[in-house]
Amino acid sequence: MRLTVRLTAFLMLVSLCAFGVLGWSLIRVERRDLREAAEAETSLLGRSLQVAIENAMRDRQLEDVQETTDKLMRLEPGMLVALLDAQGAPIAPSTRRAPEGARALVERLGEKADPLVAFEPEGFRGQIVLVQRLASDEGRSLGVLLLGRPLDRLEHDLATTERNVALSVLLVVLTIGALAALGGTLFIGRPLSRLMGWMQRIRTAGSLLEAEPAAPRFMLPRDEMRALESDFAAMVTTLREAQRREAELGRGIRQIDKLAAVGQLAAGLAHEIGSPLQVLCGRARVLVEQNPEHPEVQRQATILVTQGERISRIVERLLSFARVRGPLMERHDVVPLIRSVVELLEYQARRAKISLSMKAPLSLVAVCDRDLLQQVALNMLTNALRAARDGGAVMVELSEEGPNVRLDVIDTGPGVELEMKERLFEQFFTTSAEGEGTGLGLAIVKSIVTDHGGTIDVTNEQPHGARFTVTLPRERAP
Repeated sequence: MRLTVRLTAFLMLVSLCAFGVLGWSLIRVERRDLREAAEAETSLLGRSLQVAIENAMRDRQLEDVQETTDKLMRLEPGMLVALLDAQGAPIAPSTRRAPEGARALVERLGEKADPLVAFEPEGFRGQIVLVQRLASDEGRSLGVLLLGRPLDRLEHDLATTERNVALSVLLVVLTIGALAALGGTLFIGRPLSRLMGWMQRIRTAGSLLEAEPAAPRFMLPRDEMRALESDFAAMVTTLREAQRREAELGRGIRQIDKLAAVGQLAAGLAHEIGSPLQVLCGRARVLVEQNPEHPEVQRQATILVTQGERISRIVERLLSFARVRGPLMERHDVVPLIRSVVELLEYQARRAKISLSMKAPLSLVAVCDRDLLQQVALNMLTNALRAARDGGAVMVELSEEGPNVRLDVIDTGPGVELEMKERLFEQFFTTSAEGEGTGLGLAIVKSIVTDHGGTIDVTNEQPHGARFTVTLPRERAP
């Protein structure tokens, strides 16, 4: 059973008990008031009859007494008026038989002058009975007046009151139940449903990073449930951040493993193939120099030299990547550092018919490692020239952006596909054609930029091309 239903049922039960006791008390008070009113009314009527009958008996007008009692009994059906002697037997002018139990009432009255009023005494079921002693002016007993009135009207009024009280209690309990159900749904049910839905999404997704909370449809005043939601959201945010840091730590550990593997591989390659490769390249150069009259031999020897040098460069890059040193941070004007790299590659750009230009301020001082910064620029420009191809353009922009130095390298190449963007900075991942790249250049760039406390990002230019953006702090963070 849901919490809201149980809460509503509990409140309805409590309300039923509370208002039931209140209704019972009201009915008791109403019963008492009705009995007191009936007793007062009967006493007043009995007093009036006492005076009238005593006067008539004093004047010996007994026919008037009989006529009066008959009229009363006709006006109120069920009323009983009788004149009794001291033993409870009927006397003139009454011709009615004394009811069962009249003698006991007369005995209870005794010599009292005040009337005796009783509700439903023995022999008078459903009646209020008054017994009043009659006396002459001299104090001589003339008999006893017995007046009985039915309680039908009193019982009817009491039943009406009981029905109204019961309906009122039922209406109040139903209203409280409806309000409790509405309030429970708004303030308890819906917040708990949102929390349970969030937990279900976390359990289904299997990760805090993929499950987002459901926003409430409308805001309610802050209470314990809102505080619970906020605390749960804060807890999930904390756990999500911890999970994200754990994932980053895992990637860092995998990165370290890769670097260790690369270092071992590079050291092994340098040791095992370095010397034989130098011998092969030297012999190939000798073949080129000593066989000018054999073009085919020269061509094949040249291929051997070219590919041997390529293998040497790959091994050298592996060694360089595996033993990237920590940055030597000093204050430098970065404009001439980057410009020298641009000038170094101008010849290569002219050969490939690519426009290479640079836009920078006159001076821009920052704390950095000059050699590593030039290596970043060299690797990025080399990739940009390869992407621009013949007839393209490469633009280098150097600027100040708040507390950072910003280096942009823009090319007019085909751009970067979205699914490849996240892998561009991984080791050995390359978009170049077979034999044109090793996939280490951008990985080295990212490593250097990270060591400087900076960032690197790539976006596509319109209508085509790519923009690589590096930001480095101008001042070294403590």
